[in-house]
Amino acid sequence: MHEMAAEAPHANAGPENGADYTVVRNHEEQYSLWRVGEPVPAGWQEAGVAGSREQCLAHIEEAWLDLCPQSLRTAR
Repeated sequence: MHEMAAEAPHANAGPENGADYTVVRNHEEQYSLWRVGEPVPAGWQEAGVAGSREQCLAHIEEAWLDLCPQSLRTAR
């Protein structure tokens, strides 16, 4: 699906460490990318992983195994 990054994402990395993106997650355990330094939208929080776009996408691919929102998973 996505190209896997050669190195692991940097936890709590910021622009000074070369991180362009951070992984964000909402209350339904859905993931997305967000630009480092931009305010995270309401309802989302940083997941503690930042790095290049490819690194963040690789982390999301590993962490987000079930694309259904949490509320639907628990209702099954």
